[in-house]
Amino acid sequence: MPPDVLVVVLDALDAESVHEGEVPDAVRMAGDVGVPVVVVCRTSEVGRRESGAAGIAGVYPLGLPDVPRSDGAAGADPDGARADRHARVARIARTWTPVHPAARVEWEHVGAPRC
Repeated sequence: MPPDVLVVVLDALDAESVHEGEVPDAVRMAGDVGVPVVVVCRTSEVGRRESGAAGIAGVYPLGLPDVPRSDGAAGADPDGARADRHARVARIARTWTPVHPAARVEWEHVGAPRC
């Protein structure tokens, strides 16, 4: 049984990533089994028309800044931002997951998540 949705996690969705790399690969794989592709990213420079034309069903830019941790490590989120990110990703998953007892969310890691 195929998954309900294929999620691609990127740092930024732009014109180049829509046409090269993980996104078109994911769209091809999802098209083979008839499931939608959703992109979760920090930022998006792509409009709804361009993403739809590329076969992407939904784009969710989280808009998270690079916030250093209190110990000075770059690019890490403080605990509050991390909790907010997890809550937003959970809402996105509920949006694309059918509501029934057998509902499942499968995560296919395509590329390195940076959000």
